[in-house]
Parts: sequence; structure tokens; C-alpha cells
Amino acid sequence: MNKIRFKFISLILVIFLAVFIVGCAWLKESGKKLWGSSTQALEKARSQGKAQVFECSLSACFDECLNIMRDMKATVFAKDKRRGVLIAMDFKVKDVIDTTELGIFFTKSENLTKVEITSLNPVLIDEVGPKILSGLEKKFSIVN
Repeated sequence: MNKIRFKFISLILVIFLAVFIVGCAWLKESGKKLWGSSTQALEKARSQGKAQVFECSLSACFDECLNIMRDMKATVFAKDKRRGVLIAMDFKVKDVIDTTELGIFFTKSENLTKVEITSLNPVLIDEVGPKILSGLEKKFSIVN
């Protein structure tokens, strides 16, 4: 009985130390993957998306994108202004499943904000990306 208890306590200790050494970020991202809310795949696909730089603050650009999502009747799945990430789905686009995610990433540089729009579905990028960027163009100046 003592050997079993010792092995159990040792196992718990090893798991605790492994989590502590690897860090909480890994645990958090693994939980998000399991739950289905990880942005890792969208972040990797940023280079295949559409991008534009606007003359505005990250906060103003982020808020305007939220307004555009509301006008498009899309569901904002996740938003984090501090990290500059907005994930939305439920776009009314032919041949696109309503749970297909569209990621909007914001990168601040002085009074400029780079907006990158990506999805794992290129049809969604081609259909929705230009609408978002043109909506932002109506409010903010484009930087070439």
C-alpha cells in the first residue's frame, strides 16, 4: 500500500514540476486547442491574408472593426485589444461554413496600425477581407 501511495505522490509531483517548468502559456494554449478557441493556426496563416496600414491608433482601429463586424452581423468569437486580436465567424458567404473563423490582427507602430485579415478558408478572405478594409478606409487614411 505504501509503494502505491509513494508512486501516486511521485507522479503528481512530476506532473506539477513539468507544468511549472514548461510554463503556464503552454497549458493555456493546450486548453484553448482542446476547447477550440486557439488562434495559433490563424496566426501562422497571416502571411496568406490581406493587409493594410492605416493612420490611426490600434484602439480606434480595433473598435471600428468591431463596428464593421456588428454591421456584417458576424459573431465575434474572441477579442483581445491588448494583444491586437479579433476572431469572428458566422459570415454569410456562399460555400463557407458559418463556423469558419476569420482572424483580424492589429500591429501598432507610432500612430499607424497594420491590419492583417486571415482565415484558413481563402474564399472567406477574398469575400470578407476587402469589405473590412474598405470599411476602415472610410474612417482612416491609408498609408502606402
